Amino acid sequence: MTSQPLRILIVEDRPEDEELVLHELKREGLRFEHRRVDDEKGFGAALDWAPQIILADYNLPQFTARRALELLRQRGDDIPFIVITGSISEEVAVDMMKRGAADYLIKDRLTRLGVAVKQALEQKRLRDAQRANVDALRRMAEIERLLRLELDHRVRNNLASLLSLVDMTRRTTRDVGAFAESIGGRIRVMADVHGLLSAGRYSALPVSRVVELVRPPGAERCVSVTGDDPLVPTSQVASLAIVLHECFTNAQKHGALSTQDGGIDIACRLAEDDKGHAMLRLRWTERGGPAPSTPHEPGNGTQLIAGVVRSDLRGEIRFRWPPQGADHELSFPLAAESAAAPTASAAGE
Repeated sequence: MTSQPLRILIVEDRPEDEELVLHELKREGLRFEHRRVDDEKGFGAALDWAPQIILADYNLPQFTARRALELLRQRGDDIPFIVITGSISEEVAVDMMKRGAADYLIKDRLTRLGVAVKQALEQKRLRDAQRANVDALRRMAEIERLLRLELDHRVRNNLASLLSLVDMTRRTTRDVGAFAESIGGRIRVMADVHGLLSAGRYSALPVSRVVELVRPPGAERCVSVTGDDPLVPTSQVASLAIVLHECFTNAQKHGALSTQDGGIDIACRLAEDDKGHAMLRLRWTERGGPAPSTPHEPGNGTQLIAGVVRSDLRGEIRFRWPPQGADHELSFPLAAESAAAPTASAAGE
């Protein structure tokens, strides 16, 4: 692929001097296209052409190189600028360099014009690369700052959730051994949730995936998830996982999963409250297990579920134990971050 010709803007009022400049550029083997202007209005219009280098006579009847550099600075343009003049004092040359000129040449010594152009373009390339590096470092620093804030936020949230879980377990468990077993299982659930969220870059998870995470090994065939499969925001995944974990634990100890023929149906529905906020409604129905005791006394796990639903999910749960098995209904508002329409029908997965 052939590179595009160099765009050169020549600020010069004498056509014969323009020809001298073009001759030297061609002699150096440069491929270019050019425009010539000799006043401020023409110069301003030519800048919209996006020249890659400017070759300017120091002093024209209606314009000066000093004014041209001033206009460039006002626009914020970084275009290599070479002054070409019939004569120039050392003081003026130094002043022009301070104002941003890349080089200056005398008209009767233009043999190094091609080299000067190449050097000015290379200096521009290096400046661009340096700016890109600085911008990249700034972006990396900002990303690091945001990551630190996010990490701090997540660590604080996880610790708060863990402390809340320990406190609720302590209040509902009197035996030290039972406490250790219960809290150990619940912390493992939180660790599994964290690992899953981390692997997915903390994206929201569908309800069916949360169920899979806490479902007991070997229970795949006797647990069904039907209905909607809305996304659960990351801030609510751990709490929902704890609730489902406790339901599965109760089912293993006293309910449908304590027998070979038992099963659990989890029906999900995405709804709205009276204010239009997304709500997740989940119905947990057990079948084929032993009949619940009558009257049924809520155990430690049930008390923990109620506490998590109220405190963490800001929702409601209704427990029922008809003769055929547990039949519970849970509802809670989905946090705004999910804004979740169903990803798919859970029954179709």
